[in-house]
Amino acid sequence: MEQRPAHQPRGLVANTLDWLQQREAAVVARFKQWRQREEAALVSNQTDVDIRQALYSALARELGVDATMILIEALDMASQTFTFSQGERLMQRSWTLEDGQIALTDGATDVQRQTTYLPVTQQQEDPPMPTEAVKARVTALITNTQTKWTESDRPQLEAMSEAQLANLEPDAAALAAMEALATRKAAAVAALSANTWCRLSESTLKSMSLQELEDLTAMGEQQSASYAGQGLPALRSQDGGEESWQPKSILAKKE
Repeated sequence: MEQRPAHQPRGLVANTLDWLQQREAAVVARFKQWRQREEAALVSNQTDVDIRQALYSALARELGVDATMILIEALDMASQTFTFSQGERLMQRSWTLEDGQIALTDGATDVQRQTTYLPVTQQQEDPPMPTEAVKARVTALITNTQTKWTESDRPQLEAMSEAQLANLEPDAAALAAMEALATRKAAAVAALSANTWCRLSESTLKSMSLQELEDLTAMGEQQSASYAGQGLPALRSQDGGEESWQPKSILAKKE
């Protein structure tokens, strides 16, 4: 059997394999350099993404592989622990950071997922400072005897806009009409209380409506029956020419 001389060049397939191996080694070397740079930047850039990438690299070094299929599900930056899935198991492990290098602690703990639902709360911003115009309107509302606002309502009122406060202000025409009715009622109560024929107490009169008071006042103003101007009884003449004040008896006998 004829043998190939030792100086005969290698075939195309062998050369291609050598090139692929060199190419792969170069890619792996560049990946390791990139991973080291990323880990070295952790001191100044400790974001969630940076920590996750560094942990993946640390897990890969521990397993002796270039990349790991372990999936990190959650990070706890405060306690420096991470939760990951390993098959059907949910594990938790901690890490330390020294000189910009992630180091995994020994051992992992089996954990279970616990979900908690909390109500959504919206952060309330401090209300803006009230303007002088708003303060003036609020003071007018509180001091107005026709409203029920008190000084304790000032913070709530000053948080409103001028337009909202304007809607709370009583109408001027309505106020004038209410004041007129109150004046008429006070006058009616005073007149009835001063009248001797009215025996109702002042508190009772104040509890009555204006219409009732005015009707009662009208009843008291009606004049008593008077017979002035109707003249005296007619005189009757008697025999002899004398007039008598006595009326004739209806029982007198006829002649």
